[in-house]
Amino acid sequence: MDKLEEQKFIEEMHSSLEVNDYINALFTQRPIGPLDFLTLVNYCQKHTQTPIAPFKTFRRIERLWVVLKYFIFSMNHSKGPIAECGVFRGFTSLAITILQNEIKKIKKETQEDIWMIDSYEGLSDPVEEDKTEHKKGHFATPLEEVKILFKGTTNCHFAKGWIPEVFKKLPETKWSFVHIDVDLYEPIYESLNYFFPRMSKNGVIINDDFGSPFFPGARESWDKFFSEKKIKYAILDTGQSVFINNS
Repeated sequence: MDKLEEQKFIEEMHSSLEVNDYINALFTQRPIGPLDFLTLVNYCQKHTQTPIAPFKTFRRIERLWVVLKYFIFSMNHSKGPIAECGVFRGFTSLAITILQNEIKKIKKETQEDIWMIDSYEGLSDPVEEDKTEHKKGHFATPLEEVKILFKGTTNCHFAKGWIPEVFKKLPETKWSFVHIDVDLYEPIYESLNYFFPRMSKNGVIINDDFGSPFFPGARESWDKFFSEKKIKYAILDTGQSVFINNS
């Protein structure tokens, strides 16, 4: 059974399953920093209304857990603002914002800026390496719908545009944490090309789509970049890849 067949099998199994009992059994009483993880997940899901395909029911939650754990690591060991490339409906950025707010409040520290980078018009044009059926414009979510989630914050910023041109809107600085969730070959490579030399010591870069069978260009692009640099990285069972800048 290849990965696409496996996804279809899981989709069929979960589509008629009452999954809440399974989710609660797995994720209840799992703290993330000072917060309850599942409560945070449910809050962000409710307010962003991010669609989750049945085959991603558990993986989506586990991936957020991974992102937030590495985010806490970067908070404890690195300095600088945070970036998410590929915001969609704001699910992950909202979770990061809430978690940072609670941790910094306890420590009585100033919050780092969070930059949400997206075309807010969906995917860019796939190239040959992507080998995907998804077309330009897929996943489009208007900027105004995302902005409302962060109303009242002072450290949340939005950079609207296509990668790599949109990076001109960012401050020239060192970054502590970068979450790349743009699916496609070219924007992943260009995101790495921009952020990699600008990472703080112990800063973290995560690629959310490394293992996706629907976006094989995500793995090819990430691996090409790090192979060119002759640098190793971690591949997680969740389908994500991670780099920690130890230099």
